Amino acid sequence: MIGLVIFKLQHIFPQFILVYILLHVGSSSIPCLEPYCECSSQRKEATCTNLTFIPRLPDYVKNVYFKGNKFTNVTRHFMLNVTKTEIRHISLVDNSIEHFSRDTLYDLKWLRNFEISAEPKVYDLDVRSAFFKLKKDSITIVRFEDNNWKILPPDLFFGQTNITEASFSGNKAQRNAFVVFAPLQKLRLLNMSRNSLTTFDLQGQCTLKIADLSKNYIDEFQNFCCGTCNRYCCQSHGCKSKSPNLRVLDLGSNSLSILESSYFYCLPSLEILILNSNRFVSINDNAFVVLPSLQKLYIEKNQQITTIGPAAFNISTLRLLSLAYNNFRFDSKLNIHNFDPNSIFKYFLNLEVLNLGYNFLASDSDTSILIFKHLPNLITLNLENMRLNKLPSGIFSKMVSLESLNLQGNIIRYWPDGTFDKFINLKFLNLQKNQIQLLNKTSIKSEVLQRLLQFDLSNNPLMCTCDLMWFRNWIKKNNTSLLSNYPQGYKCAFPENLQDTLLEEYNPTEVIYREWVHASFVKRIEREGIKLCIHHRNFDVGVPISENVDKYMKESWKVVIIMSNDFAESEWCQWECECVQERRRHHGKDACVLIMLRTIDANHMTSSIKTLLQSTPYLRFKEGVGEEIFWQAIIDALRKPLSVPPMAI
Repeated sequence: MIGLVIFKLQHIFPQFILVYILLHVGSSSIPCLEPYCECSSQRKEATCTNLTFIPRLPDYVKNVYFKGNKFTNVTRHFMLNVTKTEIRHISLVDNSIEHFSRDTLYDLKWLRNFEISAEPKVYDLDVRSAFFKLKKDSITIVRFEDNNWKILPPDLFFGQTNITEASFSGNKAQRNAFVVFAPLQKLRLLNMSRNSLTTFDLQGQCTLKIADLSKNYIDEFQNFCCGTCNRYCCQSHGCKSKSPNLRVLDLGSNSLSILESSYFYCLPSLEILILNSNRFVSINDNAFVVLPSLQKLYIEKNQQITTIGPAAFNISTLRLLSLAYNNFRFDSKLNIHNFDPNSIFKYFLNLEVLNLGYNFLASDSDTSILIFKHLPNLITLNLENMRLNKLPSGIFSKMVSLESLNLQGNIIRYWPDGTFDKFINLKFLNLQKNQIQLLNKTSIKSEVLQRLLQFDLSNNPLMCTCDLMWFRNWIKKNNTSLLSNYPQGYKCAFPENLQDTLLEEYNPTEVIYREWVHASFVKRIEREGIKLCIHHRNFDVGVPISENVDKYMKESWKVVIIMSNDFAESEWCQWECECVQERRRHHGKDACVLIMLRTIDANHMTSSIKTLLQSTPYLRFKEGVGEEIFWQAIIDALRKPLSVPPMAI
């Protein structure tokens, strides 16, 4: 298409009219105004910042977001470029708008969603007047947030009866604010969070499904029932409820102090109730029994709660309950009767998720077993930071359906054997930040670990001794991706000389050698004038190990075998043991000195080791009382003469 643009340059050529002929292609080729705008043809949107004007945008743009611009005076003419395309969503956020003309939205024929937020200088009545100019029933979603509006114009939505979502979060609206929503007979979502409400009245919102009233100053509940069939009562429900379709109600971060069933009458469809961060001191019996559809209940961060009635949670439909961060003491041994462990969760026939994190749970078996015995269908249990110092025997015995268990941040050191054996469905186990030092095959059976999708034992003070060898071997044999925070979160805390050593770098055979053989045994024996053959010190470099062993056995006096599970598992040690057995047959049992440094488990006991132990006396090392007797016995055994030529040592 060819376009003519005519400019009268009277200040340069007053007697002429200058004509420019410009080649103009279709508007679809209009580029996005980079770097001020980011456009996406896939999402059909554009986001523009740091502008003083509204640019022309590509035709594919249907949703436009203006954030952080300098739009001082917004008028119908100012908006001209966005009226040339079928814009359906306009968002004006933090643009320093000082004046919003009443005819601003006049030409936006396709507009469906509109937002003015973080514009404290915009006058609410101007916005109302701008809405009057819009086509009736055109708007479906509105958002007026953080504008510091104290009063909402009662007729703000005059003629706009198709609005389904409205948000006035972050203003200063008070009690009379709800009258503005009365004409909205299709409203499904209402957000009035972060205002100055002290009470609320949903004014017969028959279609409302989600109401967010959090972060206000509400200190009393509003009755949801209708006394008579007035204009605020929903006729289709027998004139009983003002909001019969309400499914989500968020009253978190308010000033409510009492929980009683009378507050929740006439909410037959409510599924999610959020009561976090209020001022409750008790949860009374049957507080939620009048909510026949309730599935999720959140009562978190109410640290004033001291009492929970025995029938407080008398509601069988519940699937999720969160009582986290209340600092409540689940301890039946207190002098005060703050709760009944036998009945507190007995009504939960369908409960799948229970979050008790950041409270106090008694470690005695009687209390904990009673608390959890009624939860056979539980899938997720969170006991994070509950100051547990142990897991009582049988605490989880009834939870056969459990898939996720979070015990992070406690002070657990150990648990009875078999604690996790019945968890045939367990997939996520979190033991992070406890006081666990050892994990062996009796702590958690291999079958349980094999079923896990995620296991977290990080940030525990691991004791890197031979007793941890089972867990280290298990890690090596399995996919470490299921271990959270591995390897950085798995470090030795004991002994002192291994502190902060990564578990993956811990070699128990080398540790035994370094800690005891090298630091204790070698020094003590050589101090007595007995010369020892040490492989890293005396073996010939570049010569095969088998040849070195054979050579220095022939040149040495005796053989010392230091036995442990590591010794029993090593194929080289087994071969060396067979060599020693052969020499004992020729030179007698005194040719070998046996030391039992660590007891060998039955499953590591080979026939050759068993024969060796049955035919040869051995000395067992033990620190403390009797240690000097052990060392003297070793020295005497090494110095004891043989009736045959010298053998290995």
